[in-house]
Amino acid sequence: MRRTQLVLYAVTLREWPDVVKLGRTTKCSSRRREYDTWNFADGDGVQQCVVYVITEEYADLSALECACLDGMAMMRPRYRGNEWFKGSIEDAKNVIADVLNTAGVSYIETSPGRPAPKVRLA
Repeated sequence: MRRTQLVLYAVTLREWPDVVKLGRTTKCSSRRREYDTWNFADGDGVQQCVVYVITEEYADLSALECACLDGMAMMRPRYRGNEWFKGSIEDAKNVIADVLNTAGVSYIETSPGRPAPKVRLA
């Protein structure tokens, strides 16, 4: 049985290299294309991207995203309530991994710039 992929991601854009966006999606490839063409970029708008594919059959993606956003806001209080933070992709990676590990959620971290792997659950 297949289900929709649950993905947390962090991305920086070439236009704003010192700002990172944390988010969630169930459509990783289309979301990546949106960022690649951000502000009319010619398909190369993404500077760095890291993707965490949740391999649990059931996970509250919204709650995990909120915990990640709260974690980033603890590092950057001025940006509380936002999805865009002044910071680095490494900051975001550390926060996302910490949230997922603390919650005991299994995941696969993909290499930056590579599409999320297809995950099949029995």
